[in-house]
Amino acid sequence: MPESLFEGHGIFSRRALLRGSVVGAAGLAAAALIGCDDDDDEPAPAPATPAPTPTAAAPAATPTPTEAAATPTATPRPPPTRSTPPPTPTPTPTPTPDPDAAKRGGEIVTVFFRARTSWDPHRATSPIQTQDHWGLVGNSLFVPDPETLLAVGDLVTDWEWTDDTTLIANLDPAAKWQNLPPLNGRPFTAADAKFNVERIAFSDWSPRAFLFATLESVDAVDDHTVKFNLTSPDANFLDALASLYNAMVSPEVAELSGNDLNDPRALIGTGPFLSESHEEGVGGRYVRNPDYWRAGRPFLDAVEYRIIPDDSVQFGLFKAGEIDGPARVWPNSFGIQLQEEEDLTVWHSNGDFRGYSGVVFAVQKEPFNDVRLRAAVHLVFNRQALAQFQYEGFASLTTPGGRDPYFTLPDEVILAQPGFRPEKDEDIATATQLVQAAVGGELEVPQHTGEFYVIQNEVLQAELATIGIKTELKILPSGGIIATEHADANEDFVFQSTTRGGGDTVDHSFLQTFHPGGSQNPYGIDDPVLTEMIDRQRGLLDPEARRDLYHAIEGHILQNMYIAPGLRGQGFMFWKNRVKGYRFGLAGGGNVKAHLFEEIWVED
Repeated sequence: MPESLFEGHGIFSRRALLRGSVVGAAGLAAAALIGCDDDDDEPAPAPATPAPTPTAAAPAATPTPTEAAATPTATPRPPPTRSTPPPTPTPTPTPTPDPDAAKRGGEIVTVFFRARTSWDPHRATSPIQTQDHWGLVGNSLFVPDPETLLAVGDLVTDWEWTDDTTLIANLDPAAKWQNLPPLNGRPFTAADAKFNVERIAFSDWSPRAFLFATLESVDAVDDHTVKFNLTSPDANFLDALASLYNAMVSPEVAELSGNDLNDPRALIGTGPFLSESHEEGVGGRYVRNPDYWRAGRPFLDAVEYRIIPDDSVQFGLFKAGEIDGPARVWPNSFGIQLQEEEDLTVWHSNGDFRGYSGVVFAVQKEPFNDVRLRAAVHLVFNRQALAQFQYEGFASLTTPGGRDPYFTLPDEVILAQPGFRPEKDEDIATATQLVQAAVGGELEVPQHTGEFYVIQNEVLQAELATIGIKTELKILPSGGIIATEHADANEDFVFQSTTRGGGDTVDHSFLQTFHPGGSQNPYGIDDPVLTEMIDRQRGLLDPEARRDLYHAIEGHILQNMYIAPGLRGQGFMFWKNRVKGYRFGLAGGGNVKAHLFEEIWVED
C-alpha cells in the first residue's frame, strides 16, 4: 500500500507556524475554551502562547507561476561550399506533407459518471455535466491552461490591462458560430461577448455573479474588441472569465427560447463538434463541425458519450475496451489494477489541486454557535484513518482555500497542529473535555451528508460518539452541499461533512462559503474581520503580497473553526493508448476539460 500523505511529516514549531501566517488550528487553547461560558458566535480569544519548541526550517517558498519560456529557435547550419557548384536541375514539385493528416478521423467513446444538471452553462451549479457538453460545442473567451490553471485565450487572441481597472481583449477574427439556424455560421462578435458576460455577471439568477462583483460594465468597442471596466483592481478577473461554465451562448437562441436554454436544442455554439443526439440518462453523440473556424480541427469524426454512474460497470467496460476515456476510476483499488494494463495512459492526481472539504457548521445556530463544540469535532476527526479507510491511502489534506498550491498553506504547517497530528489520544481527551464544558453531558444533533459522502460521515459519526456527540445521519442528494436557496428545506441543519472542488478562482471558496451572501454560505458566517480580509486580498495584484494575506485568511478561518478541513481523494484517470494528444493537467483528466477534445485523435 502506498504511504499515506499523513505519514513521515516533521512537526513544525510555533515559530515556523507563525511564519506560515496561521495561528494554531482550532486556535483554541484547550484550557481557555474549556473554561469559556460564552456560547455566542463572537470570534474566539487568541490562544495563550505555548512553551517554545525547537524551530524547524520554514518551507521553501513556492515560485510564482509564470508562463513557460519560449523554446529557443535553433540557428540554421550554413550549407557546405563548393569551389565550382554543379548545375542545379529543376526539381519536380511535390506536395508538402500535412503533419496533421495522419491525425484526422476516428471516433471515441467517453463516459460521464453523472447525468447533466442543466443544458444552460451559465445557470449550472455543478460541473457535471454541463461543462462537458458545452466544452464540445462551444468556446469561451478564456479557458484555464490545464497544466497551470492560469487563464489563456480561447476566442480571445490577446489582451492588455491598460490600467488596474481596464481590460482590453481582442477576439479572433476567424471565430464564427456553427452553421446551424438561426446562427448560420455568422461571425462571433464583441456584441456576442458583451451579451454573454453581462448574462453571467448581472443576472439575478446567476450562480457566479459574485465572481464579477467588481465588473462595472462591458463595452463592444468594435466587432473584435471588448472592453471590461472594473470598479476596483481585481486579481481574480481573468480567472473568473476563464471559468469552464462561461461557454458563449447565442443571443438569438436565448431570445427565441425566452432565455431558457435548458434544452439540448440550445447546444449551438462556436465549438469543434455539433450536437447530434441525446437520450436522457443513457448518453448521446457529437460529430465533427466541418466549418470549425480553427482550420483542420477537430481531428476526431465523432465523440460518443455514455452516462455510467456505477463505478464497477464503468471499470468493467473500460477493461473490456468499450470506453476510450477519460475514465474516472473509483475506488482506488480499481485504479491500481488498471495501472497494470499495458494499453493505458494513466493519470494519478498528486494532490496539488486539492479543492477543499471538511466539516462545516451553522455557526449562528445552537449548538455549534459555541466554538468549543466546533473545536471538539475538529479534534476528534481522524483524517489519517479516513485516508486509509475510504481512499486506500490516496488522499490529500485540504485547506479553507484549496484551489492553487501556490497560495494555500503548506501541509507541513497544518499537520503539526492539534487535530491534524497522527497521534489522536491527546486530541480525543481534549475534545471530550470541550463537550462537557459546553453542554455538561451528551449532545444529540442531526448530521447532514451527501449521498456520495456517506462513508466519511459514518466514520465521523462513530468518532463523535466517543466524545459524547450522538448524531443521526440525514442524506441529501448528490454531494449534499446545502446552497442558500435550499436552506429553508433543511431547518434542522447544524453541520455536515462534505467535499468540494477548488472553484474557478484562487479564492472561490472564500467568496462562496465564508463571505456573507456567498451562494454556499447558509452557515451564517458573517465575520467583519474575515470579510474585510477576503475583500482586500482580491485587490492585491502582487502574488506574494496576496499569498501572505491568503495565509492569514486561512488561519483566521481555522482559528474560529468555521470549517474543520478534511480530505480530498487522489483519484486515477485513464486513456486508452489508441487515443493521442490528450493533456492531463493540474486539475485532472476529467471530462470538465472537454474543450481539449479538439486536440486529440485516434491512432489504430
